[in-house]
Amino acid sequence: MAAIDKTYTSDYNEYQKFLNWAKETTFTCPNGLKLYVYDYVYDYWTEEDMKETPRPVMNSPQTLDYFLIKYCPFEFVKERMREVYDDEFVNSVLNGTSEYDTFKYPEIGTKFTIVRGRHMKHKDYLWKFRKRKIYFDINVEYKEEHIWFNCKLKRFLLPDELGEIDTSWAECGRTVKSLIRHLRKVKLPKGSIIKTTGRYIGEDLLILVK
Repeated sequence: MAAIDKTYTSDYNEYQKFLNWAKETTFTCPNGLKLYVYDYVYDYWTEEDMKETPRPVMNSPQTLDYFLIKYCPFEFVKERMREVYDDEFVNSVLNGTSEYDTFKYPEIGTKFTIVRGRHMKHKDYLWKFRKRKIYFDINVEYKEEHIWFNCKLKRFLLPDELGEIDTSWAECGRTVKSLIRHLRKVKLPKGSIIKTTGRYIGEDLLILVK
């Protein structure tokens, strides 16, 4: 299911009520990540703007949509959710049987096997991030889906897990050993596939998590 795009309204009074509600509303995911609804709204429209045409008032990811389906009191938001998501998904969220409600984090892998590639130890890094030298660009797949990193949790979010993504991931150590050390800390599930690239052509690794 694709994440919802933008939610529109042309009702200025309802828009103002929605903004006030959004300012005061947060949702907390089971993993502890907190979503602030106001972070996703557009709060700059005037009454004259809305007389001209319906305006986008929110751009929400699917994680926020889950909570909006369950708890948002505004009918124009509910209608937008029903337009984007099918009845089966909306009903599963409302009755607590969606993939998000039944999600359980899988068994963590402890073995990291390099099945292909190499990485040379040298002083040439990819880039600097907050004064840290980055030597590995890391991408992770789980069950044939690319997964993304959350900096607050310091681990990757899985496809059926509620939460926000921050980045793919990058690692600052210069050696493969330091890379594996960091990968253990982020607690990847068994079956994950890690692909890394380095500074130069041919500096790539394929790592399986078991």
